[in-house]
Amino acid sequence: MTNNQDTPLPSEATIPSGVRDNELIVFEAFISKYLCANDKFDRVDFLNSLIENRFGTTDAFFKEEKLKALDELNHDYNKLILRTLNRLAYLGLLKKNIPNNGYEAEPSLTLKLLCPTIQRYLMPVIEDLIKSILDLEMEIRTNQHSLSILEFLNILETRGELNRSEVSLESDELDALAQRGVIEISLTNQVTLSYLGNILNQRRREIR
Repeated sequence: MTNNQDTPLPSEATIPSGVRDNELIVFEAFISKYLCANDKFDRVDFLNSLIENRFGTTDAFFKEEKLKALDELNHDYNKLILRTLNRLAYLGLLKKNIPNNGYEAEPSLTLKLLCPTIQRYLMPVIEDLIKSILDLEMEIRTNQHSLSILEFLNILETRGELNRSEVSLESDELDALAQRGVIEISLTNQVTLSYLGNILNQRRREIR
């Protein structure tokens, strides 16, 4: 597989006044964690989760400002929430972002599949997780055996497990998929999809 390190992420939205870049990273992480634990986004409950430090320390955000944001829809933190929800929707991590003061959203299956990784870290960088997936997609699309690889990933998802001897891909292609974390190969040569492989299959279905 060729490794493309220049896979672009979607362009940045306008940053609300008074909001720093590190705060955008923090809100992407915390909103993703919130949606891993909840089926729907609730603006008031999310702000309360920050006030109560449910996701770990949020000392960087002044408590009085978070309290103001509960009642002031034009507060910069509410603008940041909207920007973050729109960003996560663009990245395919939300099923919907329906106008209801703009705050109604539900996690996509892609986000749910990423949740074990997101929950593993205090401050996961969501952009980096998505970029790694975009890079993998680019690698597969530009591979001369891309159709065979995609067919193999579909079959593996359906079957759940294959012995290495049953796989039609060349050995070096199979090893490359394992090295990139798309599949897992056991000591007994049983091949299974990793969470990344499941995400790749799911994203391909959502794009169709």
